[in-house]
Amino acid sequence: RCAVCLNDGAEEGNILVFCDGCGIAVHQVCYGIMKVPDEDECWFCCKCREQKGAPGAACDLCSMPGGALKMTDDGRFAHLSCALWVPETSLEDGFLLEPVMGMRDINKARWKLRCSICKERRGACIQCSNRRCAVAFHVTCAQYAQL
Repeated sequence: RCAVCLNDGAEEGNILVFCDGCGIAVHQVCYGIMKVPDEDECWFCCKCREQKGAPGAACDLCSMPGGALKMTDDGRFAHLSCALWVPETSLEDGFLLEPVMGMRDINKARWKLRCSICKERRGACIQCSNRRCAVAFHVTCAQYAQL
């Protein structure tokens, strides 16, 4: 199952690729893989490439370890899904989908919100777009809760 879109299926031109370091699966389009490696070639996700397989990298936007991480413009990591949903962040390269830009531009209040799903006050939560609704949640918490 793709760690970005959470779908199982693959299709021509968008296959699931598995990291030879941590085993994470991502669709090539979801993760910005321009060239799928041949069967006898290794492929490493951004975290494994940057950390040389060192454990413990977590998303700066939700604090959840592992997953489809990309480097941020300030040298940390963020889940691609978190970066796509947090309004202040963007991706510098629209094809490679990295690095995650705008980490320093995230509204300070966003870092103080409590996630209505995990109940934690860590990372940067997003909020319901209805102005009368104050519900806040981490992108990954919402994904796993199937919201």
